[in-house]
Amino acid sequence: MKTFNHGGKVWKNDNPDQYMDFSANLNPAGPPKEMLEGMIAGIRDIQYYPDISMKTASSGIADFLGVREESLLPSNGGISALFLTGLLLQPDTVNILQPSFVEYEHVAFLYKAHVNHINILSERHEICFDPEAIKAHITKNSITYICNPSNPLGCIIKRKSLEKILETAALSKASVVIDEAFIDFIPEASMREYIYEYPGLFIAGSLTKIFAVPGLRLGYLLSHPMNIEKLRNIQAPWVLNSFAVNAIKALSLLDGYMKKSLSDNQLERDLLKRSLESIGFFVFDSFTNYLFVDSKPLGITIPRLEHELGKINILIRSCSDYHGLDEYFARIAVKDRKSNNKLIHALANYFRQGE
Repeated sequence: MKTFNHGGKVWKNDNPDQYMDFSANLNPAGPPKEMLEGMIAGIRDIQYYPDISMKTASSGIADFLGVREESLLPSNGGISALFLTGLLLQPDTVNILQPSFVEYEHVAFLYKAHVNHINILSERHEICFDPEAIKAHITKNSITYICNPSNPLGCIIKRKSLEKILETAALSKASVVIDEAFIDFIPEASMREYIYEYPGLFIAGSLTKIFAVPGLRLGYLLSHPMNIEKLRNIQAPWVLNSFAVNAIKALSLLDGYMKKSLSDNQLERDLLKRSLESIGFFVFDSFTNYLFVDSKPLGITIPRLEHELGKINILIRSCSDYHGLDEYFARIAVKDRKSNNKLIHALANYFRQGE
């Protein structure tokens, strides 16, 4: 079986705090105190089974997203939401816009679906999203997975282009799954309002990134209410524990945290981009909390840089295992100013010493 790799590998020595992890794209502000307080309060509830209906969780996330409660299903992380779509739809064909999150291919593998890899990196440094090329692959009982914003590219796809794909899928009796794991960093790009118009649309989301709680495993799936009812019937019971449910109760209190996080991220992302470019990397524009970079102009591979940075416990994410990418591409998370400066200093020092 193919290995599906991920960033965030900080448990090598059972001491994750020793690493400065640029391989996982998490809000450097850390979990909001209101969420932490909610989770602490959840300790008293661990002696009970969680509410199997997930009523409180569904209502809290729905209010946060501005959708109807009957259109939302909480999930054990965003990946769980993606796998639920496969379980429900059991596709014959899976279309994946590449390069993209590796778990879409994992879903295809589980259901022995034929995979069409549709490259949106037409040239080494040019992103080209062609709706017509994608539409040509949409057939009955197919799933088209679209990561928006893109992981690892950091770009977004315009609504008009996505509408064309949804219209074709509707005519073909096909499904479209949009992965909005990083949508909180550019909320105006969300397609969640379209779930009522297009029953073949599923949107997977995650609260992991913006609130820096990957260990909590907190995600959701949005779709037409008739799909959510079917999904609820096939989802395993008790997917959210008492800590997750109590963390969700804090969502209504986090407007200030969200606004500051977006403002800080934009500022630090722009500074980090310019610093990496000054060293010699090609850096793609980004709407997210990470940067997609090419080290080929510097003549050094990312695995080599990973090795050198690893000596001082700095982690970055090589993208060579993404479809269509080579060993010169990497994804680098945007962190706080001090951490970003430490990364830049380490890279500049390495190149100053002539490798």
